[in-house]
Amino acid sequence: MAKKKKDIPFHIAHNYKQWTSDQGYTFWAKDEQDAKFYLDFTEGNLGSLKEVDIPGFEGTMDELDNLVNIGAK
Repeated sequence: MAKKKKDIPFHIAHNYKQWTSDQGYTFWAKDEQDAKFYLDFTEGNLGSLKEVDIPGFEGTMDELDNLVNIGAK
């Protein structure tokens, strides 16, 4: 009997991140630009990207992700 292949989830294999719209919808995208493109593609039916409010932080979502996941690198 053949061994079962261990599948790696698509979002992990392709380094996708989970994004949330301001209306509460979650979806996967590679970066902030792709997330905005997806929301534009859905013609605004899912809302817009939820803003992250961190006092004193003025940067992009990618910069924030790098700060949060600095121990994993």
